Amino acid sequence: MSGSLAALTPPLGAFAEGPFPEHYEPIESPVSNPLHPKQSNNPVVKKLSTPMGVDKFGTPEQGFNIICTTYRLTEHYHYRTKNNPVNVQLIPEPFVEVPVELANELGIQGGEKVKVSSARSFYIAKAFVTKRIKPMTIDGKKVYCFGSRWLSGADQGHASGIRG
Repeated sequence: MSGSLAALTPPLGAFAEGPFPEHYEPIESPVSNPLHPKQSNNPVVKKLSTPMGVDKFGTPEQGFNIICTTYRLTEHYHYRTKNNPVNVQLIPEPFVEVPVELANELGIQGGEKVKVSSARSFYIAKAFVTKRIKPMTIDGKKVYCFGSRWLSGADQGHASGIRG
């Protein structure tokens, strides 16, 4: 390498990983890494400290034992169309997809408003109970996952009156 790119790129020997790509669980994973139980999370991850406390991480022992996956909707193009009146009519308020089994365990009915929480904050969304998302078995343990659209933040609430 030459020029400024070489100055910005550390040599490969500076990384604490092996010669092959490695799998680590996310910091807030409800399961330990089945491949490396002694090192579940990436050893070189940089955890930042913030004055607002948004650097808090939840643990399964604290009750944060459900995985959230996020996705986009075909009706929305990035953030640009979430305030478009036609798109707001198609999807007027935030929702989360909840597996039938998890909804039954928690007593959640389709269309009911639920509070989705992390160690950092929460938001309110309508439950969409679905068979589309199934529970997983990871390392012999049943783990649930729910789905949330990527643009369900607090500023989406103006369409329905909800504020995060």
